[in-house]
Formats: sequence, C-alpha cells, structure tokens
Amino acid sequence: MESNRLPYVEQSYTMGRVESKGAQQIANGILARGGAWLLLGAVVVAALWPFRGYVTDDTYIHLQFARNLAQGYGFAFEEGRQVYGFTSPLWVMLLGAAERLGLPGLPAARVLGLFFTFASIAGVHALSKEWMRDRRFVWTATIAWAFDAWLLRWTYSGMETSLAVSVVVWAFVLHARAREGRGSVFAALAGAALLAVVRPEGLALAFLVWVDLSFFPVPRGEANRVPSPFPSPLPSRRPELAGEDRGPSRPGGSRRGRAALVGLVPVAAIVGPWFIYAGSTFGQILPTSIAAKSPSFLWKPADLLERVTLELSILGATRAVELMLLLASVAVLTVSFRRGRVGRDTLRALWDRYRLALLWFVAILVPYIVRDSGLVSRYLMVLTPILTALSWSVVETVLATGDVTVSDTGNDSRRSPWWGRTTVLIALSLVATTSLNAWVLYGRTLSHVTEFSSRLESSMGAIADWLRTNTPDSSSVASPDIGLLGYRLLDGQPNRHLVDLSGIVTPEMLALHQGRYIEDFILDIGFAPLARPDYVIDRDTEPRRLPEVGPHGERIEVALVREIGPLGVARPGPYYYTLYRIDWSEARSPSGTHP
Repeated sequence: MESNRLPYVEQSYTMGRVESKGAQQIANGILARGGAWLLLGAVVVAALWPFRGYVTDDTYIHLQFARNLAQGYGFAFEEGRQVYGFTSPLWVMLLGAAERLGLPGLPAARVLGLFFTFASIAGVHALSKEWMRDRRFVWTATIAWAFDAWLLRWTYSGMETSLAVSVVVWAFVLHARAREGRGSVFAALAGAALLAVVRPEGLALAFLVWVDLSFFPVPRGEANRVPSPFPSPLPSRRPELAGEDRGPSRPGGSRRGRAALVGLVPVAAIVGPWFIYAGSTFGQILPTSIAAKSPSFLWKPADLLERVTLELSILGATRAVELMLLLASVAVLTVSFRRGRVGRDTLRALWDRYRLALLWFVAILVPYIVRDSGLVSRYLMVLTPILTALSWSVVETVLATGDVTVSDTGNDSRRSPWWGRTTVLIALSLVATTSLNAWVLYGRTLSHVTEFSSRLESSMGAIADWLRTNTPDSSSVASPDIGLLGYRLLDGQPNRHLVDLSGIVTPEMLALHQGRYIEDFILDIGFAPLARPDYVIDRDTEPRRLPEVGPHGERIEVALVREIGPLGVARPGPYYYTLYRIDWSEARSPSGTHP
C-alpha cells in the first residue's frame, strides 16, 4: 500500500522557497531570515509610533502598587495596608524592580510592553513552525499577528497585556514540543503556570495543559501527524520519528496517575508561593477586581446573546479573515468526511493537535458570556494569537494539495500547479487581514486612544492637582476611578486617604454595591455606612447631578467639573468627572465613621 506520508527531508527555507542544505545556502538563509526579522521589527515600531503616549487609568493602579513595593511597603496602594487590588502580580513585580533600579515607572512599563510584544511575535512564529510545514503559512501567521490592531494598541499602554500574550503563546509552544517528545513536560507545565501570576485566568491554562499532557498521551511515531487524503500531511518535526512508531509516549493505568501527580510539581512550584503569600497577606488568592468587575451572572437568553455578539465583534475586528478561512476549512473537512475522503483518524489527529487551543477558547469565552462584566479588547488578547496560528494551520491542512513534492532521496523537488494558486490565496488573505487591522487601528482606534490619554490628564489629573493644592494633606477622597488620582495624590502624602468606590482597593465596598451600577451607588451616597470622605468624585454623562442635600442630610457642594469624554464603544458618553465637597456635620445617620 502506498503511504500518504511525505518522506522526511532536511530543508532550509527562505520565505517559502525550499533549498537543499549547503554551507552557502545556510548562510544565505540565515541572512535572509535575519533581514526579514529586522524589516518586520522596523515596520512594527513605525506602526506603534502614533501610540507612544497612550495610557489608561488602570495603568496607574499597577504603577502605584509598584512604587510602594519598591519603597518597601509591600503590595499596597496606600502605605500601611496591603490589598490584592491589582490584576497581575508578575507585572507589578517587574515594574517594582524597575522602580527599585531608579527607572521611571511609566517609561519602564512601555519598554517592557514593547519587549513582550516582540516576544509574542516570535512566539507565534515558533508555534506556527510547530503546527505547520509550509513556511509561507508560517510567515503569514507571523505577519498577521505582528500587525494585530489590539496588540499594537495595548503595547505602549503600560498594562500587562503584552506580557500575558507572550506567556500564553510560549506556553503553547512548549506544550506542542512536549507532545512531540522534543520538549520537557515540566517546561510546558511551568510555562502554563507562569500565566497564573500574570493573569488570574492563567490557572485555567495550567489546569488544561496538565490534563492534556497527563491523560491524553500521543504515540510518538504519530505525534503531530494528520493522516488524511491530502498529499501534504503534517509529519512529526523529529526526523528520527518520521516513519517509525515507537509506541506510547506515556504509560497507562496507575503509572499514568503517578505521572500526573509528578506533573503538578512545576505548577505548584510557580503558583504555590504566590498563593501562600496572597492568602496570608490579603486573605484571598484571587484579585478583588474579579468580584468588582463581575458582580453578577447573566441568565436571560437575550443578555447571553448580546455577550456572544460582543465577543465576536472584538475577535472579528482584527481576526475576521482568519475566522472566515477557519470556518471554510472546517466546512471542507466536514464535507470530505461525509463523502469518505477524510477518515476518523484524520479528525482524531486534528483533535489531538488543537484540543488545548479549543478548550482554552472555551475557558476564556464562557465566563465572559455568563458574567456581567465589562469586556474590552485586552481581555481577549490571550486568545487572538492562538486563533491566528490555529486558523492558518487548519487552512494549510486543507490546502496542502502537493505544493512541494520531494523525492525519497531528497535530491529533487518540484512544484505542482497548485503551488501558485495557494500562494495567491495566501497573499490575498494576508493583504485583507493586514488592511482590516490597519483600518481598525488607525481609522477607528487611534483618535480615541490619543484623545483619551490627553483627556485623562486634563480631567482626573487636573482634579488630583487641585486636591493637592487646595486641601489638607489629611483629607480623604472617594472616587470610582483611582489610578491616576491615587498615583498623583498619594505621592509623598501618606496621610491622605483614598476610598475606591468600585471596591478594587477598598474591597469592603463590594458588600455595599449589592449589584448596583456604580453611578446609582454614588447618587444614593451608598458608601456612607462605610466611609464619609471629605470629597467625592462622580463619573456620569450628567455633571453636577448630586443634590445639594444628600439622603442622610449631608451638605454637598460642587468644587470642580472636568470632561473625560467617551469611555469606549460601550460607553460613548461624553462623561464628566464632578468633584464634590461634602459636609457631614449635619448628617442624620450615625452608621458610618469618618475614615
């Protein structure tokens, strides 16, 4: 019987051209690849230039924690009280280390963001090489990800987005290599566990990688092989295993159970110390932002459908081309299976390869569907690089119709008539996806992010400066947004007190919210039983909306009004910050205490 496997031939690639190895060819290949990377990096830096000043209010939350950490106050937003009010422990540690070295926080965050952006691009390239054979597809996935609009938007923001993305991608790379027997299972588990100290959803990835590597062994001779009627199956990248079945890669029965227990060691070694520290210091192992930003569950079908639509709009804004190609490829595979051209072995092999990615999508998307939380593009960034590589890998599997035929000896190669057609399709798809991302980035996003950064400074920054100048350094302020306000107001003034009405750094507020929107909570002065600040900042589309006499008899006076503008697609606004001075001397309710 004629085998459908391609014989293994060592090859060097120069942007899709296959050449027999030789000293000169290797040198030329290295130079070409180095030049390609330099060109790609230069274009990415140029594309990022208009976003060099972008910053969000959440950025300053991490910077404030990092500054206090560097000064020896621990993970504290205010001196003297440590609280789990940040999303990314590792990001705070990195920024704290930079502060400790004397580097300014925000520029250091931007440099780190750029570094991890390039790390994620290199990671997508490495993952594509694990999942694909044809270098045209490898480079297509790499370039498509390098110009992802959301990736470029968040690179200079000072947030942990680029760090999280790079850790996710390299965790998948290590996982793919471990499943082929070319990499360490411990390294794969450690890489996945590292995400748990970058983002809380990293716990899900660590669990999925542990389950996949412990309970779904792959026969080593068939690792990464997709047996199919297509003339270019995806063979193992190990030459010695190209045509040899070496038996199961892991034992079964009780020995597999022991192996699973051993697999917990790298996960516990990375996640365990932080969990022990967080539990003993904060009294919790997960950040308060989870409860603050996801106060309730959604059960109505209309609400769930709206959340699904929102997720698809965020993913489709940058990866619409890949999603359409993926759906078309799945349709082709389905039809081929029904007609008997694709066997169950092919589908099983595809499931083995992409199982982790598909389960990872479910682990991220489902919680955002069922929980009533604010959803922005950076929350789904841990999916988009994997989606990019997966889509082009599946497309390659379907389109691999003998682009390159290699002789048994590896001394001859030729291109089939399909080579040119596939190249044209790749080129058109790449142009389409990069054009879409360019339009999203510069046509829809650039004006918003640049204007928001300046409006944040002219609104909340101005309020913070006014408070520092016109109020005693022992006064207290309550606000729903505390990033820039706290970073500016608490600098060198440890006697000031900041009450976080959203509950992120003042978690006691969460019990008072009772599922209410923050705007209604402020309007009702719902924080009074817990805190009676000298000033309160209201954020709403209507300025000066609080009454002169509050529900408890307190006197409320407008001190300052500043426009912040739209707060995103879901909240077009314009929004205003109104600073109020509150006199509690005539308040009737004695339930609260002055902070």
